[in-house]
Amino acid sequence: MLSIDRAAARAGIKQRFRQLVLKRLYGRELTHAQASVLMRLATFLGRDGLYPSHATIATAAGVSARTVIRALDKAYSMGLVTRRLRRIRCAGRVLRTSNAYTLNVRPEAVASASSVHLARAVFSRCKVLSDSLTQKARKISKEDNKSVKASEGHRSVDEYLRIIASWV
Repeated sequence: MLSIDRAAARAGIKQRFRQLVLKRLYGRELTHAQASVLMRLATFLGRDGLYPSHATIATAAGVSARTVIRALDKAYSMGLVTRRLRRIRCAGRVLRTSNAYTLNVRPEAVASASSVHLARAVFSRCKVLSDSLTQKARKISKEDNKSVKASEGHRSVDEYLRIIASWV
């Protein structure tokens, strides 16, 4: 009985994720190739998790591995997918394997994931970022999450960089 419930839950997640992808495709936020990659990604969701390689997704979707990387980057920025790096220990060394993915289907999870991705992009492009500037930037990001609905867009990286530059 328990495995049937989990299988039904996975099927529901896949269905909701595909609806989100189609909504973004029809809203012209995603290209057909990106939507195809994300639809194929959802098919790999199993009871052990979701961790196909870029090459595996590319083969299944009929696109190049670079197209898969671009589509996943777009999905990260939109908050549709969250990535976690996977590592294994082999002969005393730590080796990186494929990524583990999470399909975000709840609106609050989508908003949270997109803000984390945006914060990483902003922080990576800042030349100098002190602790006080970091705290201010996080405060603005949290305020944006509270005031902006999940379906609406966030500020762009350049807008955040202009705000941070005005503090210096």
